Amino acid sequence: MIIQYVFSSPGGSVPLAPDDLFIPFKINLSETHPSLTLGDYFGAIRAFLLDKKQSALAVSIHDTRGDMDFSSEDIRKMVIRSEKHGALYHIASVEVFALNGNDPVKFAISTAISEQGRECLEREYALLKSLDRPCESGWLPRPYCIGEVVCKKGEILSMCVSEWFEDFHEWHHRLDDDGESQKICIWDMKRGYRYAIEQEAFGIFRKASMILTHYYNINDGSQIFPWHHAAGDFVVSCRNGKTDVRLTAVRGYDSVIAPGKNGISGRIIALVYFLLNMTVKMRIDKLDGTGETVWADDFVLDATLQGFLDALLAIKANEGYPPDMVKNLFSLLRSFDLDEIRTLLCSMLELYPEEDPNDLLIIEANLDRHVRQLHRILQENTLYKYPWRERCNAMDIN
Repeated sequence: MIIQYVFSSPGGSVPLAPDDLFIPFKINLSETHPSLTLGDYFGAIRAFLLDKKQSALAVSIHDTRGDMDFSSEDIRKMVIRSEKHGALYHIASVEVFALNGNDPVKFAISTAISEQGRECLEREYALLKSLDRPCESGWLPRPYCIGEVVCKKGEILSMCVSEWFEDFHEWHHRLDDDGESQKICIWDMKRGYRYAIEQEAFGIFRKASMILTHYYNINDGSQIFPWHHAAGDFVVSCRNGKTDVRLTAVRGYDSVIAPGKNGISGRIIALVYFLLNMTVKMRIDKLDGTGETVWADDFVLDATLQGFLDALLAIKANEGYPPDMVKNLFSLLRSFDLDEIRTLLCSMLELYPEEDPNDLLIIEANLDRHVRQLHRILQENTLYKYPWRERCNAMDIN
């Protein structure tokens, strides 16, 4: 079996030279591990996958392909590709080529080294398992297996294998060539980085909002949280004029604003808080993922509201909400004046410093304009000016 270690880059895979294996392993962008090397990291992934007791490779291939019984003896080549260093995990992809010439199998492997990272990885694996339903649309990665490797140096590395979203890419805000205007840059690792066109940028935020709303539990207020664009949680694929989005991480799933015991009205109020929080967080990113904190342009609010509505209508069509709940929700939203919207948003500001203090600063600087824009959209019904307006009217939410 041939095993190759490579780095992912916009220009394609970059093979590691023998000397590269002795380079200290990076814990994050600015810090290296005191003892581990790149060779230790890649070697640990290899050991984890080929450990017959853990059966990680066999389980992952079977769950990816669904109809294959696979062993290491059937493999011609395996490519382990370092994709990304995150704050808690290190992400690699693994591509397996069979001796029989079948299409290669590809999956993701997340590695956590710190105690905090290992705890988060175990929690995320459990959450992905609990949210993994056969009827879903594949918006979250399917989890395959989890385990750990003890390196020769005594370090414990936790590893989770999950679905790899092929041809989906991270994206971030970036200043364009004039250094003044913000654009969405798609980090396409196959074709090179490029700026998203208007329809693609709109679709990213619309579909990200739809995914989050889809997983919101109306009964107890549980939601996917925290999430952050700067962490690259959402990835995008733009093919044949279609913009598709996936959510790569579920670090928590709990109630942020609980519905309480007030029945339908309590659930509606909690859903209002969910929406308002989402309209704010959708607008926050860091330039190129790690730079200055930035506030997204106005179109993002309209896209967020549309994605929210997309999910509500789909859930309502499947009788997932009590009668008239969606209608009453939008009646309540349109009843708010500027001061009421501002008060509701200000009551949630304490949520933001927990993730990044810079988020709070940029929210406060843009809050008044955001409130005015949100109020205008709700009052003017501009949500319904798009081709699916008839569907909204037919479902009686106006």
